[in-house]
Amino acid sequence: MSDEVKKARVQVPRSMVTAVVANAIMQFLYMMTVLFTIGDVSVVLADPLPILQVYYQATGSKAATNFFVAMLAVLGTVAFFNCFASPTSIPWGPFRLGQAGPLINIFSLCYIVFMLIWMPFPAYLPVDSVNMNYAGPITGAIILAALLDWCIGGRKRFQVPVARLMTDGDD
Repeated sequence: MSDEVKKARVQVPRSMVTAVVANAIMQFLYMMTVLFTIGDVSVVLADPLPILQVYYQATGSKAATNFFVAMLAVLGTVAFFNCFASPTSIPWGPFRLGQAGPLINIFSLCYIVFMLIWMPFPAYLPVDSVNMNYAGPITGAIILAALLDWCIGGRKRFQVPVARLMTDGDD
């Protein structure tokens, strides 16, 4: 994906850091908005899907609530599939974590495993169709669909992107 970017060794890491910072700011603003429009906290806490109640209390409309929840689902799906998109190995650029890199990677992997294990647990017992947390089964279904696609024909369709060699005049 970075083959067409000029000065990719500097610009790609810079754009990644910029994206993380911008998303952190937007997430903070989103959470502040949710907290200031939360409405009746006891009603929200009693709901098996609290964000639905927050949206409904803020808008008073089932259509708007469904729209906002659909937006969350679309954003989550796009973010999930972006996790699979990665360029081929490129030489190290000017940004390195040094000896901290493997430790940060191990911590990140442990956190992901922790979240994948605990995220699907239900918020309330006994579990029924209303209070079931469908995050785990949906994530598992998407992963299984991607693996099935890969086994059936994805590996035949996929072509490894080849990074072109840069000469001294290219930037």
